[in-house]
Amino acid sequence: MYSIYIIMDNNNVIKDYGVCLSDNHMPLENGIKIDTDLDLENISLVDNYKLVNNKLVKLTYEEKESLIPTTAPQVTTDEVLTKELATMKIYNMKKDLVITNALQTIAGLKVEVMNLKGGNA
Repeated sequence: MYSIYIIMDNNNVIKDYGVCLSDNHMPLENGIKIDTDLDLENISLVDNYKLVNNKLVKLTYEEKESLIPTTAPQVTTDEVLTKELATMKIYNMKKDLVITNALQTIAGLKVEVMNLKGGNA
């Protein structure tokens, strides 16, 4: 059994918690103290549990969908342009590598031809 302090949102969804290390220890200021027998090392309380009648209750998938807003991060124009520029640079680097390899192959073939003709490279 653990004594913990919890902080909740308006829907009683757990937003933060702290484990009491002693009877006098208060890990979260303005938190509510409750006792629980949940295995805190193997679960995630934050955004997964709510307080109902002084007990921690796991949120259902439907509750999580309705109670916890999921906001996709907004991508800025600068981020889009930076990504496109990086993609173009990578493409150009790959193209340069292909050209460099082709030039090295051509130079090697020229040396072989000269050697076959008996000339100096």
